[in-house]
Amino acid sequence: MISVSKVVVLALAAAAAVAALLTAWLVASGLRYAQPLADAAGLLAAGKPAKLPDYTPVYNIRAYYCPSGGRLVLSRSGGEGCVPAHYVSIGGYAEAVYGVAYGPGNNTLKVGDAWVVAPYVSPSGVTSYYALCPGGYSFTPEEVKTPAGVLVLIRCS
Repeated sequence: MISVSKVVVLALAAAAAVAALLTAWLVASGLRYAQPLADAAGLLAAGKPAKLPDYTPVYNIRAYYCPSGGRLVLSRSGGEGCVPAHYVSIGGYAEAVYGVAYGPGNNTLKVGDAWVVAPYVSPSGVTSYYALCPGGYSFTPEEVKTPAGVLVLIRCS
């Protein structure tokens, strides 16, 4: 006859196995989504097309580059001498870190579950990013010259 303690031990072992399988599945599904987002952000920042395995939302966020301490820094609100800029958040809504100046080599950042492609300042002006859709699987950037610099339009399908 099976004792109560053996039944409890077997039940706990089964629960632990289910928990381990569930944890492994959650980690694997999170990694499946996280790495492609990072790759897509890097590709879009470099002006190259990106594809993702799942439908992914994209959010447009308006910001400004404003003079501060002899240089331009990203700001949430504009004012005198500020240049309007746009950037995108991929995979969720997230805002860039304000009060800093981004460059072409450091304008992608992970914020929560999303990736941000921030606008940056270069000798040719401010490079901004603007998605022409609320999301998609495939993203194609197209550069357009503006008086303030470059606007990278992101087409989605």
